[in-house]
Amino acid sequence: MIFTYDKASNAAYLQIAEVEDDRGAAVETVPVTDDIIIDYDSKGQVFGIEFLNASDLLPASLMAQGASKRKKTA
Repeated sequence: MIFTYDKASNAAYLQIAEVEDDRGAAVETVPVTDDIIIDYDSKGQVFGIEFLNASDLLPASLMAQGASKRKKTA
């Protein structure tokens, strides 16, 4: 998993799956709430989760780890 946080847009992304080819991964995007969006791959599996207004949804310590670089999580 890879977690990123963009402070300027206050958006975070948790990439769960690996990109398997050059075509990209997310083929379907489904809003769950106004601030949480789930991306699915071509097989219908969750590829990643986007968090808008991330500072209201996620712990500051997690966002600090993901800021300014791609942070692999366990």
